[in-house]
Amino acid sequence: MHSSFFPQSCMLALKMADAVGDPASIAEKHQDVRVNVKSKRIFAYQLEKYKSLLIKLLERQPELNQSDVEKIIEEMLMNFEIAVKENIAVGGLSWDEAAEENGEDYECSTVDDLLDEKIVQTSWKRSIYPKKILPYFVRSLKAERKLMGLFDSTVKAQEVKRDPVQDTIMSSVSAAAPGMFRQASTVMKSLKEVKQMAEGLHLVLNTQPSAETLEAYRDVFGSSEGKHAIVRCNRQSVKRAASEREYSTQYVPVVPSTPDQ
Repeated sequence: MHSSFFPQSCMLALKMADAVGDPASIAEKHQDVRVNVKSKRIFAYQLEKYKSLLIKLLERQPELNQSDVEKIIEEMLMNFEIAVKENIAVGGLSWDEAAEENGEDYECSTVDDLLDEKIVQTSWKRSIYPKKILPYFVRSLKAERKLMGLFDSTVKAQEVKRDPVQDTIMSSVSAAAPGMFRQASTVMKSLKEVKQMAEGLHLVLNTQPSAETLEAYRDVFGSSEGKHAIVRCNRQSVKRAASEREYSTQYVPVVPSTPDQ
């Protein structure tokens, strides 16, 4: 009986070993089923939040005593935290093996992770949203074309005719414009010349005679009034007097002929 029981017990142990597996494979399977998270600090924050929810839930149980509630809360929170940490992997590492997330390096890595996430999200939106918007865009184009068709059927455009009188006036003005421009430029040039001549005449009229000129004037015209008389007289009257004197000296009266001659 004992000899027959031993092989049966060995066979049963082998079957149980085959069913359960060795401890190494069990550890690997246990590690594979853990939930992988990126941030240890964020998960710790979530864990504390759920702890507060459990505490509020137990405090609202009226049938439990205060001492029992405190004991239950302490045990339950401890078991809850241990169970959660055992089933969590932070970047492929266990909770105890994962480093604490403090300092500037963690902040930089967090910013990089957020930036990468936003880039992926933006790329996804750019690839998905145009396909979603396309049907509405096509509908709006069709509605716009339909409205334009209604406007075409109700509104008739009138042909604008040109006035021949206005065309004649515009053509005559366009033809006369170059000539008027040339005339205006000629007038401007002549005005400049007239201005220069007037400035020269004004300079001549305001010129004071020299001593030699006064002496020559006295010798020619025999005037005794001197310089002041010359300044007061008009240039035109002086020229006319000189011409009359010259003509009077050269004039020879004609002697009338007698019958005897």
